Amino acid sequence: MIGTNFFTPAVGNVQVALSDATGNAVLIKCTAANLPSSVGGYAKGCIAMATDTGIIYTNTGTSASSTFTATATAAALVLPSAITDSTATTGASFATVANSVTTGQLASFTGTGITSGQGVLVTGNTAAFTTGALFKGDLVAATTGQGLSLVTTGIYTGTGLILVTASSATTGKAISISTAGLTSGHAINVLGGTALTTGGTLGYFDLGAGTAGQGLAVITTGAYAGTGLVTIVAGAMVTGVGLLIQSTTALTTGSLLKTTTSTAGAISGSGVNSFNGTGAHTGTVGIVHVLSTATTAGTLASILSASLTSGVGLRFTLAGLTTGSAIDTTGIAATTQNLNMNASTGSTAAPQTNAPTGFFKIGIGGTDQWVPYYSAT
Repeated sequence: MIGTNFFTPAVGNVQVALSDATGNAVLIKCTAANLPSSVGGYAKGCIAMATDTGIIYTNTGTSASSTFTATATAAALVLPSAITDSTATTGASFATVANSVTTGQLASFTGTGITSGQGVLVTGNTAAFTTGALFKGDLVAATTGQGLSLVTTGIYTGTGLILVTASSATTGKAISISTAGLTSGHAINVLGGTALTTGGTLGYFDLGAGTAGQGLAVITTGAYAGTGLVTIVAGAMVTGVGLLIQSTTALTTGSLLKTTTSTAGAISGSGVNSFNGTGAHTGTVGIVHVLSTATTAGTLASILSASLTSGVGLRFTLAGLTTGSAIDTTGIAATTQNLNMNASTGSTAAPQTNAPTGFFKIGIGGTDQWVPYYSAT
């Protein structure tokens, strides 16, 4: 069947069907090899049909210098399909504008049979990639909603709903979160439930066989006055452990827990390290408990200061003490030294020839005893 033929007779490489008022072609056909390039006579937006490939082109240049760019292929509505954009541009190679969409989807992909493949694959160029992003979700000025939501209703046992692999990274960052305006919110919020058992973690950091660096670093350069750069709250805990630090038998000069300050000010308040108990607790273990079940010749607790002169090495302030003890050594065998102090020279006079300066009370075997002391002159 032959209908109305708008095209000029097939005597040239390019056949023109329609032209505008100025004489520039707006609809043409030719082979892909004969597409006009950098020549005039074709209106901006002119449509060209490639008679050999079936590809549709449009003039993205000007009427004085044409550039025909492919806009669709003969298989554009048939899957699988691949479209190549070789035009260097700072705009969008593929753009969808759907500003009226509210509860629908701008793009929807369903791949219920996928196993080891990818739902969406974006590949970048290592030579050209600098400050760009392979994926960017911009919420503009939105104050609610999610920029990224990953959901599974199955009993997931994989390696990660979000998996970041950067095995060759050295000084870069695998994940970077910036929230300079954050006040009472959370940069990262992880919620667990009562199903968590032994071995499960809400946060897990594994250095592998690393011998340096930090597994976790919390830093502030401001004059911090909050309640805790790191806070652990376990209000209902009874028999559990709030913080557990473990090491193997190889530890020698290292420290499982080390706190350091360079302050030269008058330390007051809670001190550099503070252990507080606000309840009327009882028992014999105490708020601070040092336990070593296997050592024989080691030291359980040590206080060192080579610079101390007029200060105090260990201070007890027990204003309400009545029948209790500031130091209790009743757990030491009776034939063992309770205190071991350095000998020193003083008065050569026999104690019985001088009256004691005073007495202090100690408990021996549960009975109060008074011990005299004498002037050191």
